Amino acid sequence: MTKQAQAEGDDQFWDLMEHACSTMERIEQHIDEHNEAGLKRREVTNLLIRGITLFLVILAFVNLYLLVDLDRSMRSIVLSMDEMTSHFSVVAEEMVEVTTHTASIGEHMNYMPSVEQSMAGINVEMDYMDRSIKSIDYSLASVNFDLGVIDSNMIELNGRLYNLNQNVGVIRYDMYKISKPARFMNNFLP
Repeated sequence: MTKQAQAEGDDQFWDLMEHACSTMERIEQHIDEHNEAGLKRREVTNLLIRGITLFLVILAFVNLYLLVDLDRSMRSIVLSMDEMTSHFSVVAEEMVEVTTHTASIGEHMNYMPSVEQSMAGINVEMDYMDRSIKSIDYSLASVNFDLGVIDSNMIELNGRLYNLNQNVGVIRYDMYKISKPARFMNNFLP
């Protein structure tokens, strides 16, 4: 009976060993499946991070290119307006001189009645020219004001681009933190 009990004990032992081996095989298979799924997720995460980083780099370069082009254009406009302003100021000075000379000629012409009548017409034309010069001065002041508004808009645009670059840095940092588990898993995977 002891041999029979020993045989039954051996059979139970081998049954337990077979059950343990099959359980271990299932655990290994389950671990392998999880490892493969983790590798696939890591690959997708890495591709996503690379894609977003590439997109942000391209976006930053496009913004910088457009900003440089806009800055060049605005500097060209400002230089052109400065040249126009200096040209019109020279014209205004010359017109003041002409008005002064005309006034002195008018005083001399007071002694000649026939010439005085023709000078009255010239004085009317000079008054009209003087009003035109004042209108040009007003237009130049308006242009200078508009250029000041454009300059303040450029400062605001520079501030927004600075904030965009800061946000890109935050996104990169967040992407680095997101990918940290995948990098950590690299140390344990074959």
